[in-house]
Amino acid sequence: MKICYICNEYAIPAHGGIGTVNQMLAEELVLLGHEVKVIGVYNSDKDYNEFEIINGVHVIRIISNTNNGIS
Repeated sequence: MKICYICNEYAIPAHGGIGTVNQMLAEELVLLGHEVKVIGVYNSDKDYNEFEIINGVHVIRIISNTNNGIS
């Protein structure tokens, strides 16, 4: 199965709550043989990798040039 989560708190230093839950679910699903991607929008004021694979999960970060409260 192919699964995509939308979450702007995935696997960054200050994540919690929904970011932690999505990370745990995504990594367990990968262990079960599923393909998992996570897409999130992040502020440009921090240094994020736009694409990386973390424990088998493909993480795609869309960097926003506006500061609209998304962290």
